[in-house]
Amino acid sequence: MNRAARKRTAGTITLIQEERFQLDCDDGIQRLFLLSHKAPLESDELARLKSERAHVEVAYDDGPDLIAHTAHDVQVH
Repeated sequence: MNRAARKRTAGTITLIQEERFQLDCDDGIQRLFLLSHKAPLESDELARLKSERAHVEVAYDDGPDLIAHTAHDVQVH
């Protein structure tokens, strides 16, 4: 999927386990993400963003049979 077609959401990271994380989104929904191996950050950076309670924006893809969305980018918002 090209970058322009990716979905985006914003919120704060509340849980992290390896490359998986949960985002409490601004729209009130909690979403589960799996960090893409091509994402420009590592799981230790997710931990820092969580501890800082940083407001972030996530660019992601999803599919009909996935448990979690695939996060391609996480930026401080």
